[in-house]
Amino acid sequence: MIIGFDLDNTIVCYDDVIGRMANLLLGIEISCGDPKSKVKAYFAGRNDVEGWRKFQGELYGLQMDYAKPALQIVNVMRDLTARGHKMAIISHRSRFPHAGPKYNLHDSASRWIGKNLMGHKDLEYALGNRIVLCDTKESKVATIGSMGCGVFIDDLVEILNDKEFPVGTRKILYSPIGLENTGIVTIRGMSELLSYV
Repeated sequence: MIIGFDLDNTIVCYDDVIGRMANLLLGIEISCGDPKSKVKAYFAGRNDVEGWRKFQGELYGLQMDYAKPALQIVNVMRDLTARGHKMAIISHRSRFPHAGPKYNLHDSASRWIGKNLMGHKDLEYALGNRIVLCDTKESKVATIGSMGCGVFIDDLVEILNDKEFPVGTRKILYSPIGLENTGIVTIRGMSELLSYV
């Protein structure tokens, strides 16, 4: 079976980077909880859409190099590989930020994957050529279907509940903060995935 993973905020954990950026760029301290939501709320409270877009551009561009793999994700992927499963990474992100410096966000993602996942020969084999960076949510959902993912793990309910999401693909929501009432199987830690696959 092919197990598909989203990239940002699923395989990649930005919590420490967001906390550091919030402190350095915004002068705010985020000690615990969901740092992305807190920073997003900070900009929303100031009605500063442009500021949020610039922050995201920095985060998914230059600062992505400092992000860490989600806790246990490498071990879980290796365990799934040992069980005979194949992996896919299917992400959606624009090629360039909507505001701020024009970092190539696809290059940032590819560099991060190479550094954090491709040093493991078993994962290289399990992923093969199934790493796709889509420009839109629509193309991401279509790719999940065309790639034949039996399971797909994402942190966004809107992707998993998209009307075009492939009927034959099991949905798993990754939510460390534990979203409720989504109607989707939800895991708070990556090691929980092993119970569902």
